[in-house]
Formats: sequence, C-alpha cells, structure tokens
Amino acid sequence: MKNLILITTIFLAFSINAFSQTVTLESAKAAFAAKNYEKAADEFKTLTKEAEYKKDAAVWNYLALSYRGLNNDSDALEAIERAAKLRPDVKNFQLNYATILAEAGSRDALRKLDDILEKYPDWTEAKYLRAKTYASFGEFEDAKKDAQALIDKDPKSVNGYVLITEILENEMNARIIRKRSSPEKEVRFLIQSMEVLNDGRTACGDCKDRDLFDYYLNIRQLLIDNIPRSDKEIKAIRTSWPTNDPKDHPPQVIHSAWARYTNTARERNITGTVSMIFVYGASGKVEGVIVRRYIGGGLDENAIAAVRRTEFVPGVRNGKPVSSVDISERIFRLN
Repeated sequence: MKNLILITTIFLAFSINAFSQTVTLESAKAAFAAKNYEKAADEFKTLTKEAEYKKDAAVWNYLALSYRGLNNDSDALEAIERAAKLRPDVKNFQLNYATILAEAGSRDALRKLDDILEKYPDWTEAKYLRAKTYASFGEFEDAKKDAQALIDKDPKSVNGYVLITEILENEMNARIIRKRSSPEKEVRFLIQSMEVLNDGRTACGDCKDRDLFDYYLNIRQLLIDNIPRSDKEIKAIRTSWPTNDPKDHPPQVIHSAWARYTNTARERNITGTVSMIFVYGASGKVEGVIVRRYIGGGLDENAIAAVRRTEFVPGVRNGKPVSSVDISERIFRLN
C-alpha cells in the first residue's frame, strides 16, 4: 500500500510539474506581452530552474527584459549575461546586454558595443545605441560622429537626423544641469534641432520618411511654444482636453519607469524633486525631455532616462492620436 501511495505521489508530482512547465512558459510570455513584468520575471525565473529551460538563452533573455521592466539592474544584467554566453551567435542578445549595461550607467556598455560593431560593422541598431550611450556619458562629439555615419549611410532615412536632435537635447540638458543655460538658449538648441530635421527633409524629398520628418519637426515646435520661464508657467503647462467626444482622451500611462538613485547622491545625501517638460508623442514614444528643476548627483540624468521609458497610450483628439506637452516630477528621498 505504501509503495502504491509513493508511486501515485511521484506520478502526480511529475504530471503537475510537466503541466506547470507548459502553462508557465505560455503565461510568462503572455505576462511579458501585457507588461506585467513582475509576474513575467517570477515565471521566467521558475523556468530557468527546470532542466528543459536552464540552458535556453531565449528564456534568460526574457527574464532579463522582465527585470529591466522592473528597473532591477543587477538581476537583469545577470540574466542577460547568461543569455549572451549561452548563445554568443545571437546578436540581439548581445545588443540587449549592451542596452541593459547602458541603462545601468555602466561604461562597459561602450566596450560591449565596440566589440559588437567590430563583428557587425554595418549594424545600424548597434551604432544607434552607441551614439546614444556616448551622449549619456556627455561624449557628444563621439555621439555625433556615429549619428553622422548613419546619415552618410542613408541620407534619406529619418533615423540619423532624429538621433542628432536627441544628442543636442542631451547636450542642452547637460548645460541646464550645470547652470549654463536659459530659456532663450534652450530655444536656440531646439531651433538647431529643427534645422537638422529640415536638412533631412530636404534630402528626403518625397521619400517614405517625409511624414516622419514633419512629425519630429512638430515635436520640436511644441517644445519651443511651451518652454516655461518660471515655476508658475511649469505648473500651467498641463494640457486640458475639452471635448464632447467620449472617444477623445488625454495620454494614458501604462507603465511609469522608476528613476534610480545614484551612489553619488546617496553619499552626498542629495534629495529633492526633478521637474521636466516633455512630449507624449502621437507615435507612442516620449520625445524631447527637457529639465526645468534639477538637483544634481546624477539624479537629473536618471530622471530623464526614466521619463523616456514611460509606456503610454497617446492622447486622442477628434478621433486621432496627437502629440501633447506634459510635465513630470520625480521625487528623490532617502529612507
């Protein structure tokens, strides 16, 4: 009888385990697709402990991206490093590794991107990420060189021109944080961005990206029209949505990324609020983040990065998605 109970127990355990593996893999992917990163991370982590999946690089990659959604840098890096080592031949895993390193503020991201581009010198996505990473470290000239290389490769594509405008905005924010800017200088930076985009629009002619150039030009004009010159103007910047159409609505945030505390800010006991204006783009991407109130210690840069990673549904007016200016305040406190 005892042997029968033992056999039955083992059989049930095996059946439940096999069933849970299949269901967990499917539900983990579904949770990730639904941006339920906490559930996705828990379930992918469970899968990595199973013999069938512990050497599955795709599962480790999913786990890393789930942790990334939770702003868990250390676990994300550990998981993506595992995926990259399991499948060094899959270049997207290598690029994800560099992306997570960059978001964690590690200069190893640049070394990783150099290695990737040595192997894949014409990989546009890697060059794009390296330019943005250079800019995040304040190395604006190197960033512009990579961006210009993308333009030289395809002068009719919007990507290289938009990248240069993003680098210019990073440069502008760096000056604001160092107290070397003013609303007038910020407008000049934005006008310079528009000149870059107009150059691209001229090169484009009637190419497929023409509407995209107009879209990004509209983003910069929105920012120019809404650059605040006082705290009062900052508070008044939120856009009202007067409408009688129930289908119209303001932007709806799905996932708000957490702004990381820096070691420097902890050591210096820096606390406070970082205020930024930005654009909820009609395309579903945050554009043009500009600091208005800063506190230093690397927290301003982290606040910008967090706002850029906001996931949202664009606002709708007259039944169409529209771009709109808004303000974000990130509060940093030490417990």
